[in-house]
Amino acid sequence: MNDSTSKLATAIQSARKELHLSQRELGAKVGCSQTAVSHVENGDQDAVSEDTLKRICKKLNLDLADFVGVTLTDNPERLLFCPQATCPKNVPYLVNGKISFQPTVFLLERPDTVFCPGCGGALSERCNTGECGALVQVGAAFCMDCGAPFVDVPRAFAKHDDPKQLMLELIEQRKLLAETSVACRVALRQRHLNDRKHQ
Repeated sequence: MNDSTSKLATAIQSARKELHLSQRELGAKVGCSQTAVSHVENGDQDAVSEDTLKRICKKLNLDLADFVGVTLTDNPERLLFCPQATCPKNVPYLVNGKISFQPTVFLLERPDTVFCPGCGGALSERCNTGECGALVQVGAAFCMDCGAPFVDVPRAFAKHDDPKQLMLELIEQRKLLAETSVACRVALRQRHLNDRKHQ
């Protein structure tokens, strides 16, 4: 931890205490977990997204620019994932009888519109839960800030009588979709979006 990081950690903790907020309360106000706030206050800013750090500072009326040496990622490329549970690029897995999905993360330069090469759906770069909006992390199935899954599990999947059988069906569906022409899926998705714009 460098001197600037230490100063930022101390300033965040002091400002939070001045507002009589617990770490949990601050986290709820900015859309992250208590653990994320704790990491920041312990000088581990790399444990949270740049966006989360900015939201914490904004809520506490702190300006990151005042803490020279705190480095934030300024990468012209971005990590994107497909939020569709039925996408063949998202890998289903079973934990305690419940289905979750590990999203495949794509590293792309900043195009205007990006469609998933697996299903043709629109890709996302942020957690879709409430006001969280944290950036996706490689290898993470759940948001590190709020704990929500990056890929929403449809209710029909969650209430399925036999999760193991559903898992096998999803794996089979992934194989079939993978065999379908990617260009065909993207073209169909683009046509669908154009049709919706003209309605």
